Amino acid sequence: MGTKTDSVIFILTILTFYYIDVFMQRQDINPVPPSRSIEWGEYNFLHTTDIHGWLAGHKKKSAPEPNGSGDWGDYASFVDHMRSKANDKGVELFVIDSGDLHDGSGLSDAVKPGDVNGHDTNNIISMLDIDMLTIGNHGLYNPDVTLDIYKNFTTKWSKRYLTSNTNITDPDTNESVSIGERYLKHVTKSGRKFTAFGILFNFPNSNWRAHVQPIEEMVKEAWFDEATDEAPEFFLIIAHMAINDSSWNVVLEKLKQKHPLVPIISFGGHQHVRDCVFNYDDGRDVRMASGRFLETVGWMGVNISSDGELEVSRKYLDANPVGYAWHLDIDKSKLVTHLGKKIKEELMKLWNKLGLGQIIGKIDRDLYQSRVPATHPDSLTYWMKHEVLPSIKNPSREYEGVPRLILMNSGAIRFDLYKGMVNKNDVFTAFPFSNSLPFVKDVPFRIAKKMLVTLNNLPENPFLSSTNELKSLSIGYKTDDTCPGVGDDVAHARLEYYDQPALFSTELDSLEDEDLVDVVFISL
Repeated sequence: MGTKTDSVIFILTILTFYYIDVFMQRQDINPVPPSRSIEWGEYNFLHTTDIHGWLAGHKKKSAPEPNGSGDWGDYASFVDHMRSKANDKGVELFVIDSGDLHDGSGLSDAVKPGDVNGHDTNNIISMLDIDMLTIGNHGLYNPDVTLDIYKNFTTKWSKRYLTSNTNITDPDTNESVSIGERYLKHVTKSGRKFTAFGILFNFPNSNWRAHVQPIEEMVKEAWFDEATDEAPEFFLIIAHMAINDSSWNVVLEKLKQKHPLVPIISFGGHQHVRDCVFNYDDGRDVRMASGRFLETVGWMGVNISSDGELEVSRKYLDANPVGYAWHLDIDKSKLVTHLGKKIKEELMKLWNKLGLGQIIGKIDRDLYQSRVPATHPDSLTYWMKHEVLPSIKNPSREYEGVPRLILMNSGAIRFDLYKGMVNKNDVFTAFPFSNSLPFVKDVPFRIAKKMLVTLNNLPENPFLSSTNELKSLSIGYKTDDTCPGVGDDVAHARLEYYDQPALFSTELDSLEDEDLVDVVFISL
């Protein structure tokens, strides 16, 4: 139990043990069509963020999965059609992404030892011509991933992969350089100029190859002054940062000091929510976040007045073929373009290569990450605590009859498991991280029983926390934000959200304070 293992292995084992079933069930996907149209402006934006490898879309029939049932090929097809519409209307359309492209799905993560997470899915993502994109924190945990992004992904985007405050130590020169471009100055088809930046929140846990410059320092750089000397039609910020993060004020205030009448259009992410903030005081800045896991596509249409005030219309689109076709006013059968078909073919090749359709077992009910309290039998935390963790054995200690107190961080649980057949990909979506299981022998129970309380009272680790990326806003289904009008393109009932304990453990009964236990940590 002290050796390195993979969380997937023990979860697969438990699922197989409890719910073996050899027959695949067909998943009927019936998303609700939209009832609220998008509004076009002079400048228009399609926005994705925090895709986390979900390029195959959401394929389960339990609500709300059908709402996000479109794959990357469907989205690329939608973009193709929308670009044609923009050309017909004589307006601008920009397709952007705010980072975190892997860690969360078998497509990006179920790689062979020695391969790099996200490499193959990045190749598929780049089949769609994205106008501007930036990096997320999940590109910075593993040095091999960061290097792969620098060497093999940024090069696909010319000068459009923006990393204003994120550096890498180039292994060839040993110099610290920007992973992508610091900024982009662009001239639109109509001759209008804008300046764009790609910003990551003040992330403290990057790997040894990478360095994230604090935003407060970034705005003092000579290159930032040079980039902002000229007053463009608007500034565009593509950020992997919660849109309520206080660091936004640092950037916005700096830009407004130099150009108080130039509007600022911003797109964020990281919190995995639909949200939008509009500055009603001066009417010149807006920022939007567009969900997670390719279940949401953000839309913003913008008009700019002669004095720089913004007229903004935003919609959160459920990412599925029914919704795409509705917004395009075409039959769903006409949605998929040549590009979309090629992307679907590549997705299927990768899916089969990784064996993600392999049936592991079957579960008898939906198990939720955060939709029910941790004490509810349908909670994944409850299921892990009472059914999975107690089954973990250490043969070398079993004969001695030593009880085990097993501690697990709820941040390791990243998504729901749905009723019915469970395949390899389902396990990666719920438990995407590799784990080690270190343990301490022969700990007096009087000490061990205090550990859970003590650890739960410590400050949250920004990586392990189950709540830092999923606040108590509705998870993109019934959205309340501060931008004008109604945001969701489909009217949904609100899903409940419950905070989960940072850590939880197995329960040990009938032990005396001086009894000895093994304390096991399922670590990330």
